[in-house]
Amino acid sequence: MSDLQVYQPPQVPQAPQLPARLRQQVARILAGPTRYPGVPGSDDPGLRLRPPVPTYDPDAERIAAELRAMLERPADRQMMHDWLELLAASVNNPPASEREFSLRLAAVVMACGDLPAVCWGQDTLQAAVRTSKFWPSVAEIYALLKRRADQLQAELAAVEQIARANDYGPTVVPGNGESTAPYDPGPASPAHAPHPSMPKRDPDAQPIRVDEAEKARVLAAFGIKPGEPDLLAARRAVFEPKPPAEEPQPEPPEFGGPRLMVVK
Repeated sequence: MSDLQVYQPPQVPQAPQLPARLRQQVARILAGPTRYPGVPGSDDPGLRLRPPVPTYDPDAERIAAELRAMLERPADRQMMHDWLELLAASVNNPPASEREFSLRLAAVVMACGDLPAVCWGQDTLQAAVRTSKFWPSVAEIYALLKRRADQLQAELAAVEQIARANDYGPTVVPGNGESTAPYDPGPASPAHAPHPSMPKRDPDAQPIRVDEAEKARVLAAFGIKPGEPDLLAARRAVFEPKPPAEEPQPEPPEFGGPRLMVVK
């Protein structure tokens, strides 16, 4: 039996696998707003679309609790030792002695001791083995592990948004369904006072009353008989301009002078 067959990877908690439905939502949230660039050389700033509103998923609360517990669990020295030991077997210039390995381990523990245990798993070790030809520096190891920790923190924040989506709006059935909650328009808008430039209405004002005798006198002045049904036609007859009357053209006078005779 070979050493690879008897080798046991370090006992490190693995991040939970997200269901496909939840993984798609997390990817959309982490992608952030969509940006469309404007026209080069113009004043067009482009378009920026906000990410879609999260939809509640029943698995979100459970996965958020698991991620939170993993990110709060610190790594111990044995985890780091096993991780570095397998990395040393994969590079060209591993530590030459046990003392050198212990010193490198102490430096890594000092720099990366505050990172959670889930960062020391097979995914980060696989990335280090695939990208490192020589023994990496402590800064390179920290950057690799910190990138994984930040990724898990971002996924936790996205899953928590999905778990709280029930508090922001009506319940939506995952997959296809429409909301079963009744529509709530929310509180009505408060009444606003009229603008100062608007005319003010006197609540005590009396309606205008028309004196029928004065009305008949005014109509008679315009040639309108009282009680005439077509007042509009009568008004047009008074106010519309009339075409000018054609003046008679004088007849040309007859020529009664001496006639001219042409003599050949």
